[in-house]
Amino acid sequence: MVEIYLLCIVVYLSSDLIDTYKVEAILGLQTLEEVLSVGEIVSKAQIPALSLLDSVPRWALDRFSFLVQASPSQFAQMKAFVAVLESCGWNSFTFIYEDINSASTLVTPHLMEAIKESSVQMSSIVRLSSLSSFSSSSLLGELGRINTNPCRVFLVHASLEMGIHIFQNAKNLGMMERGYVWITTNLITDLLHTVNSSVFSIMEGVVGLGSSFPEHDSRFHDFSAKFQKKFKTEQPEEETNIPGIFAVEAYDATWTLALALSRKNLSGQKLLDELSSISLTGITSEVQLINRQSIASHIFQLVNVIGKYYRQLGFWSEGLGFSEVINDRVTYNTSLQNLGHIIWPGKPLHTPRGWSIPTNVKPLRVGVPTMAIFKEFVEVKYDHDDHGFTITGYSIELFKETVKRLPYYLPYEFYPFTGSYDSLVKQVYLKVKITHSYI
Repeated sequence: MVEIYLLCIVVYLSSDLIDTYKVEAILGLQTLEEVLSVGEIVSKAQIPALSLLDSVPRWALDRFSFLVQASPSQFAQMKAFVAVLESCGWNSFTFIYEDINSASTLVTPHLMEAIKESSVQMSSIVRLSSLSSFSSSSLLGELGRINTNPCRVFLVHASLEMGIHIFQNAKNLGMMERGYVWITTNLITDLLHTVNSSVFSIMEGVVGLGSSFPEHDSRFHDFSAKFQKKFKTEQPEEETNIPGIFAVEAYDATWTLALALSRKNLSGQKLLDELSSISLTGITSEVQLINRQSIASHIFQLVNVIGKYYRQLGFWSEGLGFSEVINDRVTYNTSLQNLGHIIWPGKPLHTPRGWSIPTNVKPLRVGVPTMAIFKEFVEVKYDHDDHGFTITGYSIELFKETVKRLPYYLPYEFYPFTGSYDSLVKQVYLKVKITHSYI
């Protein structure tokens, strides 16, 4: 009900700005519902509307001819996530996302596209309802359910508020200990600078993928100083007044619109055409609209929550790889380890393996011929003292070492088989249970 009420206010204010104040353009629109509702209004009035939602679907832009996506898409971060998994040798993960609004589900196709060309697989997916209908018991139930699976790598795509609930409950369930891996998308990472030390204490070991912009650039320092001064004056009760990526993107979008309006006395379609022709270097990066969409982000920062704050690990650039910094002389690498030591949950000395040993998995039944000719490869002996079989040989050792190197747990049992190789293969085909076994 709250979301519907707020949406009605946005629609009313947009109509009032157009009809009463005769505005030439509208800037804002941060949810897909706002985009679709206001998009129809501005298209009928032929007033450009610049949306700060970074995931406006192409069909919406095609339907509403005066709608513009002014914030760069962050979907390429899914490729960065897959690159992290491949670098660490993790082949599966659990995807946890909050159904905040209609746009929150748009990330899933991009995630599936990113893993399609890799060896990574999605173990399971968890959809959480928005905070307005949030239930702590249902969250505990979902976390408990996925905790029974061997996969220990989790990708969280949720609002900061929901993220805090997730990590608090995960900590209560012992899921922030050694062996677990938690990675957040920009929805949480981009707002970490706004939280206090108590939040960092429950998130220690989390790795975050976030939007990237040159924080050491003189233009950002100038903007930041003015922003903090004005913010402190208008919101004196707020402790955190450092501008993040959302403030920077809004500033770049505002500057783009102001530049278009200042060039000529334009409105309607001519103003929309002028917006599309502008190319400038903003605080975030190069600002340009192509087919009424801001050019997508291809560089993302990686951070690591440690103690009472977080530190920047480095960056991932699409098509290039990981790097400690971003400049013309940087060296890129496909290995995340080159960014330095990462503190994972529980502070393990080495990178977690990404999976745990399940207790309810049936072992793989491996038939071993007892009448092998070359004993150096396979030899089966019966131990009369222990009343069991001893199975040795090069092939056996090779099999054991191969299993050890698998990126997941594979229990197995050796079953001696007396007969020809053809008979053994037939037993496998028929799934016949062999009585004598050696584990």
